Amino acid sequence: MADDEPLTEVDLIRWAESLAGIARTGLGFTESTYERERYEEVLSVAAEIARSARRVHDPAEAVTEWLGQVGSGVAGY
Repeated sequence: MADDEPLTEVDLIRWAESLAGIARTGLGFTESTYERERYEEVLSVAAEIARSARRVHDPAEAVTEWLGQVGSGVAGY
């Protein structure tokens, strides 16, 4: 995306999916409470981005769904 191009819903969705994937991977490997809290915060940010892209209606529900996917190999919404 060039600097002069407008931000699209596709851009937001790509960012949300990338952040959620990074966070789920981290959650699958960490044993640290601090890191777990940080990764869960990243999931919350990803859910807010997804809501901005009109991909999810309830960010908290998206976070819960993503947390349920940790370690399952499932990706996406």
